[in-house]
Amino acid sequence: MTRWLVLALLVAVPAAAQDVPFDQTQVQACLDSASPSTCVGDEAAACSAQTGSNVGYGFCLRAELTFWDAELNRVYGVLIDLTEAQDAELKSYGSAAPAMTPALRAAQRAWIAWRDAQCDFIRTTFGGGTGGNPAATDCLMRLTAEQALRLDAELAGQGR
Repeated sequence: MTRWLVLALLVAVPAAAQDVPFDQTQVQACLDSASPSTCVGDEAAACSAQTGSNVGYGFCLRAELTFWDAELNRVYGVLIDLTEAQDAELKSYGSAAPAMTPALRAAQRAWIAWRDAQCDFIRTTFGGGTGGNPAATDCLMRLTAEQALRLDAELAGQGR
């Protein structure tokens, strides 16, 4: 009997993940119309209000984290392309200025390590309790969103 219960739960979890009422178009609409920092976490909260469960809340947080991670990767890619072009241009002029692209890559790698360590710390503050994973996911989502917005502001400062 226990074996069937475990099997039923394993089958139900992927189905529940597919039914999460997270709408990334709502996050994008918020970004397009409001102060971007006010958009972080709103759709995960709206999504979790519809699920009515802690498991649903976790799926909603993960869905918004996925949105912000994709946004971070998009903005980072554009910024890498821009710095590579600027580095090449400076090199063509014989400039001795330090290259921006390796510095950007190093900064992003250091930021990822810091973010992951910070959110692991948040998880530990729950003493192994069930709130640790959602808290860590919320931390990852918020810090990833902040970094995406920070790099997007850097792009805007570059005139892009």
